[in-house]
Amino acid sequence: MSQVSSRAAAAVAQAKAAGAERYAPYAYTTAELYLEKAREEGGQAQYQVAIEYGRRAEEMATRARLLSEQKEPEVEYPDGVVGGEPPAMSGDAP
Repeated sequence: MSQVSSRAAAAVAQAKAAGAERYAPYAYTTAELYLEKAREEGGQAQYQVAIEYGRRAEEMATRARLLSEQKEPEVEYPDGVVGGEPPAMSGDAP
């Protein structure tokens, strides 16, 4: 449990250092919330749940860091696609 929590916390810290609060706010905030929930569940001895939240926190923090390194602001589109460019629409010219 502590290994998952420390890896997730390190990943969130790396994302923050890369500017994720600005360039990937959705992924960064999600990572922070998952990390908080992992700690909460771990404190209540719900270790399997805590490990899953920790894994998700690490995954989202890594995503936030990678997006930040591209220095392209993240946007979320109505269909749930998250990224720096809008999804291609049918009929759009390439």
